[in-house]
Amino acid sequence: MNEREIDEALDAQLARLQRDIEPGRDLWPDIAARLQEDDEAETSVEQRRSYPAWWQLGAAVVLVAVSSLTTYLVMSREAATQRVAAVALVEHELGAERFLPASYVKARQELSAAYDDSLARLSPATRQVVETNLREIERSLKEIGDALSRDPGNATLQQLLVAASAQELQYLDEVRRLALNVPSNGA
Repeated sequence: MNEREIDEALDAQLARLQRDIEPGRDLWPDIAARLQEDDEAETSVEQRRSYPAWWQLGAAVVLVAVSSLTTYLVMSREAATQRVAAVALVEHELGAERFLPASYVKARQELSAAYDDSLARLSPATRQVVETNLREIERSLKEIGDALSRDPGNATLQQLLVAASAQELQYLDEVRRLALNVPSNGA
């Protein structure tokens, strides 16, 4: 017997099989009852999960308040860290603690705090120019501090350090004054 004959024999057997098989009983009432139970259970779950609109609004207000408080705390901590970093720059990175009076460090700390607030009031373009200039002053201070660490007795370098530090304080104060004339929306 070849493959074709086998297929024909199977087709003949399939043709003799009964097409529909009637169930022993009517299954639809049980199916309809189960569907009804599922619908009732789903409705019950939806009713338990639904909250009044005022409850959802209250949850949204709490969420906004918590996220705002968290943002404020993080930003405050970051600003304090920046002020400490500014003092550390002068005292440690520049190696200038031996050459600059404590009054300079205190003045720089106060002006740095005012600078942070002032910078936020400036337009983005002005802010970029101010930050670039301040980085240049800090770079100069660093170079002078490095030179002083190699030659601590050099009076010219000490004078340059004092002059550059005074320039930095003056610049920070000018930025503070400039920001006083700018509306608080940063325009």
